Amino acid sequence: MIDLNDIEDARKRIKNHILTTPLTHSPSLSSISGVSVYLKLEHHLTTGSFKLRGAFNAVLQLSQEERARGVVAASTGNHGRALSFAAKACGVKATICMSNLAPDNKISEIRQLGPEVRIVGKSQDDAQEDAERLVGEGRCQVPPFSSRNHRRPGNARTGLSRRCQKWQLCLSNCLVEDQPRELRQQSKASDLKLASLALQRIAAAR
Repeated sequence: MIDLNDIEDARKRIKNHILTTPLTHSPSLSSISGVSVYLKLEHHLTTGSFKLRGAFNAVLQLSQEERARGVVAASTGNHGRALSFAAKACGVKATICMSNLAPDNKISEIRQLGPEVRIVGKSQDDAQEDAERLVGEGRCQVPPFSSRNHRRPGNARTGLSRRCQKWQLCLSNCLVEDQPRELRQQSKASDLKLASLALQRIAAAR
C-alpha cells in the first residue's frame, strides 16, 4: 500500500534528477467537467514520459551490491528508455529486453542511451521471459508495473503539486482545482473524490 508519505519521500529523492514540468489550463476539459482542469505536461521530461520518475526512484534506492549487478527490464519503449536514462545517470549497467514487435524508433531511442538491448521473440511475454532469465543470472529487475521496486511512488509524484498555496491532485495527468466549498474544508485526501467526479463528468460528456 502506497500512501502520501511514500510519494513525498519519492519527490525528495528524485527532485535533483527530474525537471519540474508545467501545468497548462485546459479550457475545453474545464468546460466539460464544470471545474478548472489543468494538464500536467510530462512529455517535457527528458525521455518524453512520466515513467522517468519511477525509473529514477527505483534506481536511486538500489544498494551498492544491486547496482553492481546491473538492472534489467522488459519494455515496449517508454519504460526501457526511462530506465536506460536513469541507470546511465547513476552509473548502473542496464539491459532492456524487447520483442520483435517493438517499434524501430523506440529501439533506436533506447540504444542511443547506451544499454544492452536484447530483441527476443514475437511478444512482450517472450521479452519478459528473457528478462526473468537474466534475473536468474544475477541482474536486478525493475519492471514497469510493480510497486516492489518503489517505482509507483515515483510515478505518483506527478500528482504532488502546489499552486497558489492550494493542494491539488493530479489524476491520470489531469489536475483539478477550485473545489466546492464543502470539499475545501475537508482533508487533502478528499481531493480524490473531486478528481474522480471531474473525470466522471468528462467521460459522461463524451
